[in-house]
Amino acid sequence: MVGVIIGGRLGYVLFYNLPYYIQNPSKILAIWEGGMSFHGGLIATALVILIYCKKNKINFLTAGDMIVIPGALALMFTRLANFVNRELVGRPIENPNFNWMGVDFGDGVLRYPSQLIQSASALLLCLILFFLYSKKLKKGSLVFIYIGLYGLFRFIEEFWRQPDSQIGFIFHFFTLGQLFSLLMLIVGGVGLILIKKLNRKA
Repeated sequence: MVGVIIGGRLGYVLFYNLPYYIQNPSKILAIWEGGMSFHGGLIATALVILIYCKKNKINFLTAGDMIVIPGALALMFTRLANFVNRELVGRPIENPNFNWMGVDFGDGVLRYPSQLIQSASALLLCLILFFLYSKKLKKGSLVFIYIGLYGLFRFIEEFWRQPDSQIGFIFHFFTLGQLFSLLMLIVGGVGLILIKKLNRKA
C-alpha cells in the first residue's frame, strides 16, 4: 500500500503535471483531488518489495512471481472503481455505429468505457498468469510476463482512453501512458530473454 500510494502519487506529480505542483507544492499531498500514476506505483512497489525481500532473505523474483497474480486481480477492481467514480474516462465516440457501448460520464458526451476495457484486460492478465504459474516456469518469468503483457494491453487500451488534458497527445498520436507502456513491453521482453540465457548457463 505504501508503494502504491506514495509511488503512484509521486509518479503523477513528476511525469504528468510537474509545472502545476512546482507552483502549488501544498497540493502534492492532496491525493483526494485525484492524480495517481500506475507506472509510478509499480516502480515504488517493486522497490518496497525488494527492500522487504533483502531484509528477510527472500528471493525477490520468487516473491514477485507470486505477487503479480493477485496484483493483476487487484487492478481489475481498481479499474471498476475508476468507472464508478467517473474518472479516467474514455475518448468520445465518433463513429455512431459504436454508440451502443457509449457512456455519458456527466458531460453529455458518449465515451468509450475505457475503464471497463482495462478491467477486463486485468482479469485476462490474472488468468494468464494463474495458468502459467502451474507450469513451473523459470524463476522470475511471471514477473517479466506481467510487465510485458500489461505494457502490451495498456498500449492498446490507451487508444480508447482520453489522454490527460494538461499533456494531450505526444507526436499528435500517442499518449504518455502509451510511451511508458511501450517501455514496459520492452523491459518484459528483455527480462524473459535474460532469464532464458541465465538458465542455459546454469
